[in-house]
Amino acid sequence: TALSGADPNKKKIVIGGTINDADMSALKTFIKSNSITDVVILADGVTSIGDNAFAQCALISIILPEKLTSIGMATFANCEDLTSINLPKGVTSIGDGAFYGCTSLTSISLPDKLASIGMEAFGYCSNLEEISLSGINDQFELALPTLGSKAFTSTKLNTLYLRDVPEAT
Repeated sequence: TALSGADPNKKKIVIGGTINDADMSALKTFIKSNSITDVVILADGVTSIGDNAFAQCALISIILPEKLTSIGMATFANCEDLTSINLPKGVTSIGDGAFYGCTSLTSISLPDKLASIGMEAFGYCSNLEEISLSGINDQFELALPTLGSKAFTSTKLNTLYLRDVPEAT
């Protein structure tokens, strides 16, 4: 309902409060039909973003809620202008094709608790060159997320930064 009176000339939208599935559906439609480029989701109740939620949007950047733990399949697929995304520290899974075809994405820092990256999650992110991730688990042992098939296929990935790994390891 709040979106019905929104100014379609604005390019940034900030979402607060509680968001349910119907709200996410309306938000997706509004973003696509109004070419919104920047989104900030501040809602405390959002712990996951569903499949295809922002697929093929004209987003340049998005700030996700701190309590987010999972990103669904194809959530940001083919968001070709997406250059910046800050994944909250609690994200544990990235679904299949979540960032597939995000051709403007050049680097990404993955959260410490990330346990799995789905098939082709970053596939065809043709300009993706750098990834940073923790590389250790809560017991300070070497631990990397499980990777789905072709998770980074057709990227320019040439640098993997491992944070917090003891020098001896």
